[in-house]
Amino acid sequence: MTLEYDLYGSFRSPCSYMVTPRLLELEAQYAVRCNLRQVYPLAVRTPELFKTREPLWVRDFLTDGFREAPLLGLCVTMRSLLLAIGLALASPAAAGSLAAPPVPAEFARYATEIAAAQGRLDAFLVAFNARDLNAFEATLNFPHVRFASGTVTILQPGDMKPDLFGQGALVDWDHSDWLRRNVIHAGPDKVHINTRFARYRKDGSLIAAFDSIYIVTRQDGRWGIQGRSSYAP
Repeated sequence: MTLEYDLYGSFRSPCSYMVTPRLLELEAQYAVRCNLRQVYPLAVRTPELFKTREPLWVRDFLTDGFREAPLLGLCVTMRSLLLAIGLALASPAAAGSLAAPPVPAEFARYATEIAAAQGRLDAFLVAFNARDLNAFEATLNFPHVRFASGTVTILQPGDMKPDLFGQGALVDWDHSDWLRRNVIHAGPDKVHINTRFARYRKDGSLIAAFDSIYIVTRQDGRWGIQGRSSYAP
């Protein structure tokens, strides 16, 4: 008989990332099955938490991450942990309105890879809404290819400039939210995600919504978005 359990995890949580390989090992060795239940980030569930949090929590968070990850054979960098803190503190508007959906059963063996890929989408939208080019580039793998408006654009580090956010299709834009982010293919080094996102003005009114396919790859152990085929201008 196969036993089942519900796992309430967050793609923004380093703790969820670090426990995933052990859960996969558990299923490989025993007759158990995990039902992944995604939760909203802390900033959405309990936004008041950060107003009363112990001031040293950031230090403790970093210490725990660097201590635990090597014991599990995982690669965790200072940049990734700081980004995780930023995602935890991000407002609901910045983080996007739609959390990553549960991993489809057919891709269960790639749950770790999917978590990493969906995490890149989270970081991508946070950085884009913050208009932070350095953080935005950190979510990509290069060369980065974008198919949109009948053209193919190949981007290298440094190609994007700050005026990107105030011209063309983004003149009236204030922020974007995910409306759909479903995995359609997954493997050990690449995940395809079928997405739909909306662009909004500062007053919250909708500009438009667009369908896109995001290709997230792992290069030298690092996950990043390497391709986008989008109907957005």
